Amino acid sequence: TCGVTIIVTTPPPCNCTISATKKTIVAGDSTPLSWDSENAVSAVMDNGVGTVSVSGTKTVSPTETTTYTITFTDKSGKKKTCVITIVVTPKPVPPTCTLSADRTSIVRGESTTITWNSEHALTAKGPFGDPIELHDSWTTSPTETTTYTFTFYGTNDKKVECSVKIVVTTPPPTDPVCTLTGDPTTLPIGGGSV
Repeated sequence: TCGVTIIVTTPPPCNCTISATKKTIVAGDSTPLSWDSENAVSAVMDNGVGTVSVSGTKTVSPTETTTYTITFTDKSGKKKTCVITIVVTPKPVPPTCTLSADRTSIVRGESTTITWNSEHALTAKGPFGDPIELHDSWTTSPTETTTYTFTFYGTNDKKVECSVKIVVTTPPPTDPVCTLTGDPTTLPIGGGSV
């Protein structure tokens, strides 16, 4: 008899890792994905990407929160998957504001009411730097022509300013009034004094 021994070893398992530079991005931005594997001979990424190398990088720009899965296959046909989710947040909308006065031209001593409104703002400051409500009104009596500027702040340090100019005029001077009397009002012929 003759014999031979065949040694069968278990192939090492297929392992993988995947990471992203940024796991949360703003809509319109992109982020690189990086992956690596051990004992894999092929790899396929979903979301329409297709075949990729068993280690590499790819920049993705999802428009909504997306999960990326790479499936790795080893020599024996066994598969291993690695998954990563990229969270997409809406693009911040800059704040807007409207500002108006019931009268933009007044006579000194009169008053006017300024009304403001805003959208997509988180905080706001009045013309003197004091915190104000996002929607409100304010009555003022400037003594001279003044421009009032209100500042509204949104996300990501975005801000917007709205201004209104109040023209103040000086009231016209009052016409002088006088009276004149004489005593007596009748003089004799030949003269006299009044």
